Amino acid sequence: MAKEGIGWTVRRLSLATTAVAAALACWPGPDGASAATPPDGGSRTQAGSAGPGADGTLQTVRGEVMMISADVCVVKDASGKSQLLNLGKNAKIEGQVKEGARVEAQVDANGNAVSLKAVK
Repeated sequence: MAKEGIGWTVRRLSLATTAVAAALACWPGPDGASAATPPDGGSRTQAGSAGPGADGTLQTVRGEVMMISADVCVVKDASGKSQLLNLGKNAKIEGQVKEGARVEAQVDANGNAVSLKAVK
């Protein structure tokens, strides 16, 4: 049997963490609503590049990192709600952001993280 190379293993792990993040985003929160469903009942648009939303506003998200990969980060806020943040190539990451770390993120209306920084 041939052994798997490190590149193949990394790709498999990346796909697995992305699948976990997507599952967590759809998991019902304490109020029964899914993190993938906005409070107004509308639908989210597909994520594009990082930057301000259509109206130019950014939302601040504070909480604990539940999962992070090269593409996405799942942050659970103080109310227990998990949010899926898209980490595009333009996202500015400051400090040691890892699972269990407390973070503060600036997020556009599409869920794209503009900045993500570790806080104490």
